[in-house]
Amino acid sequence: MIVWQRDPEFSSATRAEHAFVEGYELVAFDIPPGAGGAERTIGWEVWLPKIPKLGSPENMPNACGS
Repeated sequence: MIVWQRDPEFSSATRAEHAFVEGYELVAFDIPPGAGGAERTIGWEVWLPKIPKLGSPENMPNACGS
């Protein structure tokens, strides 16, 4: 089951929610029409899992070994 939660970071959205699925972040939002004739926008984004970059300390083997 996917649990969606309100996302307050989208201050311009009428409603925005996010969920996490296997490390991915899913965001869905509804931005109302703007001044000057801008159309309403209903959209979504998918963010990749945050993994350590190659060569970063989090990705290096234990120097002490076992």
